[in-house]
Amino acid sequence: MEAEIAISSDVKNGSFLKRIFWLFIRRREFFLVIMIFLMIITLSSIRPSFLSYKNLMALASNEAMKGFVLIGILLLLVTRDFDLSVGAGMSLVGVGMAWVLAQSGSIALGVLTGLIIGPLVGYINGFLVTKLKMASFIATLGTLYMARSLCNVITQGKAIPVGNRVIIDLFNSYFLGLPGTFIWMVLFAIFMSIILGKHKYFRRLFFTGINERGALMVGINTNNLRWMMFVFSGLMMAVAGIVYTGMLRAAVPLAFSGLEMKLIAMAIIGGASLKGGQGSVIGAILGLLLVTLIGNAMTVIGISPQWEGAILGSILVAASILDVFVQKRVE
Repeated sequence: MEAEIAISSDVKNGSFLKRIFWLFIRRREFFLVIMIFLMIITLSSIRPSFLSYKNLMALASNEAMKGFVLIGILLLLVTRDFDLSVGAGMSLVGVGMAWVLAQSGSIALGVLTGLIIGPLVGYINGFLVTKLKMASFIATLGTLYMARSLCNVITQGKAIPVGNRVIIDLFNSYFLGLPGTFIWMVLFAIFMSIILGKHKYFRRLFFTGINERGALMVGINTNNLRWMMFVFSGLMMAVAGIVYTGMLRAAVPLAFSGLEMKLIAMAIIGGASLKGGQGSVIGAILGLLLVTLIGNAMTVIGISPQWEGAILGSILVAASILDVFVQKRVE
């Protein structure tokens, strides 16, 4: 009875509604779900074919593998680091795999090459940041240029075709009516969401991002942790680079240019912070879905793709302002 009276009092003076409002604000995922839902309704009303099986599966197939790289980006942002080399790294992975495949004819050797190149790029990034104490922005910007240059040197500026039917069929396969790449991404995102919230090792990422000096004082090897996250990001770019090369049936030296900034924007829109210490896999994936829908909406409405950067930038700025607003309120 007393609880009912307290709640009634809260509603009357507005404090109860304020609590609900701030709880809603602080969980970025709620906003994203509503925005995504509204966009789907709007797009389907403008063009009913938007909800067609063919269109939805095309979106799922084309965008799913970005989720892998996005999760790698997210974990780095949690520790207050960046990786600007993911787009060029994915391209280098594809070029390396396609070149070895063309020279040897061995699928295993080609895929293995890609799986080595990605983590190697991440290892170099981690070394530069944790051992040489370079800012991650500068270190990964340098590896971005190096990787892109290597792509052009190896290919002489020309695409390397991938005609192996096994690879093409594998990465363009469907299971239970859904693209295999989409199923892999969903399962991996669920797995990473669980361990990021529950596993002791990954919880240390948040401690490191919030207060690295404090994390060191309680015995967390922050340099090793951050280094491993760069290697993990490299592994994710390797997986995505291999799959996209098979899907595109060619390795293109200039592929994925600018992807890194979009991925960082998706993670921040999903609730990650440039200050580190916060972020969720679910929020990042919702950010990916929202940005994908925005791109599709521009096509449906007939807006020039040249406006995509302005629209995405506006949403990113709005998300950042909301984050600052919420943080000040919490403090």
